[in-house]
Amino acid sequence: MAVRLRTGLVAALLLCIFIFSSSATAASAAAADDSVCTANDTREECSAAPLDNESSSDDDEDDDEFLATCVDEHDDCKMWSDSGECDANPNYMLTHCRRSCKVCGIIDSNDFGKPQQIPRSNDFEAVKEIVRQSTEYMKRINEDEKYEAVRNKCLNQHPDCSLWALGSGCDDNPSYMKQHCAPACQSCDHILRLDEKCRPGPDAKNAIENGGLDVLFQTIIDGAKESGYDPMVWSRPTKMPDDDGYSKPCEEDVTNPCNVPDGPWVVTLENFISEKEVDTLKGWGSKLGYQRSQAGDQIIDVRTSSQAWCTARCYDDPVVAELRTRIHDLTQIPEANSEYLQLLQYGEGQYYKQHNDFIEKHVDQLHGPRLLTFFIYFNEVEEGGGTRFPELNNLTIQPKQGRVLIWPSVLDEDVNAQDERTDHEALAVERGEKYAANAWLHLRDFQTGFNMGCDS
Repeated sequence: MAVRLRTGLVAALLLCIFIFSSSATAASAAAADDSVCTANDTREECSAAPLDNESSSDDDEDDDEFLATCVDEHDDCKMWSDSGECDANPNYMLTHCRRSCKVCGIIDSNDFGKPQQIPRSNDFEAVKEIVRQSTEYMKRINEDEKYEAVRNKCLNQHPDCSLWALGSGCDDNPSYMKQHCAPACQSCDHILRLDEKCRPGPDAKNAIENGGLDVLFQTIIDGAKESGYDPMVWSRPTKMPDDDGYSKPCEEDVTNPCNVPDGPWVVTLENFISEKEVDTLKGWGSKLGYQRSQAGDQIIDVRTSSQAWCTARCYDDPVVAELRTRIHDLTQIPEANSEYLQLLQYGEGQYYKQHNDFIEKHVDQLHGPRLLTFFIYFNEVEEGGGTRFPELNNLTIQPKQGRVLIWPSVLDEDVNAQDERTDHEALAVERGEKYAANAWLHLRDFQTGFNMGCDS
């Protein structure tokens, strides 16, 4: 009887611990939980301290007039803004999505990053004061033309920024806090200095110059042929008879096969990556954990695949290092110009709708725009999963183990300008799974700026 009683007490105690632990975990994970308030929470218990100074009726009228003009005219403005469209499509976005693009001012803390969580604890008033001060600070920043270039970067990127900023939090971990919690730390000056530091100087070295894209692809194709990668040209610019000394008839010229459509370069290679390398990279994807893919920095329905970034130990893996070297040897683009490999997983029904790999804001950054996409297929897909180019008569390349698909994101005549013809989409996987990797090669050194904390 005593044994059963003790057993029952132990079980009850364990159950209580489990419930308490589960509740604590849920509370810390959910912004809307009763244990925390958000900066603009309307609940009575979350309004003990005002976030803004009392305003006069005249100020209220000014605010009403301001709010009437500072609006998003489309339901998807916030999603587009988070995906980088304010920079990529300014003519539309800065007119029709004024609030999401932050071109008309600061209203509350939601306008400069993640809504801030305020714990209902001894820190309640202190955190609210941080948010109030942040709001006033960001209003001043928004009115100062000096910060125009970094207003979309001077953000609280975590809901706990204001909590972490208490005391000496901003100075205890400055490399993270001053960059990722700039409003809470009032450190937009740091963002501004970093932005200036992350712009290319007069000595910045480009991998190629204007007019060099054709030579780059001809080099890739010739090297691939010598290495036995069976290159196939699916699209290429019209070739002049004496184009760079390549004057063979089309039947003999692998860089200019007969009957190839006129357009941007689109090339495939076969057997570029071995089965061992495929297994290694898929293994790293599993270890790192595939997460829902993003378009820009926002999870949206335009893209439903999963991804993992091959950084740190994955990047330094000898098998991965050998693959990186092979990409460099073939393209003659320095390894430092490459982003970390993006490992991809598509399940049944998953896709990535039409998009372009060119990102406008990269042009003025240290690393410059993406020159090439070097897309590596890990496996054949039972049905679906092809890569389609809608602007190239729906040219579609099917996945195959070891196959590489290469295309440019820029124009030959201007390597800082987007080639809209290379818009593409990952068609939905209809049956089976699709595994692949992206290597994006930039005009200039990517790794140095990335390690400095530059925007990528």
